[in-house]
Amino acid sequence: MKRFFIILVTSLLSINGFAFSFTSDNSLSMSDEESLLYMLEEEKLARDVYIELYALWGANQFNNISGSEQDHMDQVEALLIAYEIAYSILPSGEYANSDLQELYYQLMTLGQTSIVDAFVVGMTIEDVDIYDLQVRIAETSNSEIITAYQFLMCGSENHMRAFYNGLTANGGTYSPQFITVEEYNTILNTSSGPCALAIEDYMHPNTKVLSTTLVTDRFSIVLSGRSSIYIYTVNGAMLLSKKVTQNEYISIDNFTSGVYFVKVINDNKSILVKILKD
Repeated sequence: MKRFFIILVTSLLSINGFAFSFTSDNSLSMSDEESLLYMLEEEKLARDVYIELYALWGANQFNNISGSEQDHMDQVEALLIAYEIAYSILPSGEYANSDLQELYYQLMTLGQTSIVDAFVVGMTIEDVDIYDLQVRIAETSNSEIITAYQFLMCGSENHMRAFYNGLTANGGTYSPQFITVEEYNTILNTSSGPCALAIEDYMHPNTKVLSTTLVTDRFSIVLSGRSSIYIYTVNGAMLLSKKVTQNEYISIDNFTSGVYFVKVINDNKSILVKILKD
């Protein structure tokens, strides 16, 4: 039965331009299950709020992005089905998670105040969504979840840029509350992300990208051509961003020992790699 669902869901997602294959040897931890259930409701919160704010203010950003959030829900739901995790989708504005329920009330109260505050709500949702996805990518070793979350995170970055345009056009401003100011500025200064491509255009999780993942002082990118790299802490704070060529060394000698994540974009393909600084 599980294999049937995997084939069915993969086929449906391929039709919508979001295709990836599920593999039976990719284990799922309890924290992975909790992560998927949480992200399903967080994407639902975004969809629900944007639908209501569009009805209230008529700004096209809310209408367009609410449809994208439904796609994000579908993508998380596909993983829940594939792994046979029980879940439910409550009516609009209702959430099993009490923190998300409270957040929904707070955001809707603010979003009804003015069009500027409505765009601030949109920025806030994408801000927390990007942060939560970064944290959950750091917490899992499941390549299917990482691939899906990378795609969702890139979508949230595009949403943030769209809301920013609406916000500034109406004279508003926003300061990030969850991601760092540096990462926020990087998002705003980037025109689009690799999520504009189909998911199969992401590098396979087993692709060799770095010269080593156990780093003493430096490492290099082994992919040919020019790559953009971003290094994050396990809490999602970006510490370094730069463009490098093949075999060019990146020094992290001044980093403290611990786990970091390196996002590499090469030839319009992206992957997130976990490294350990010795």
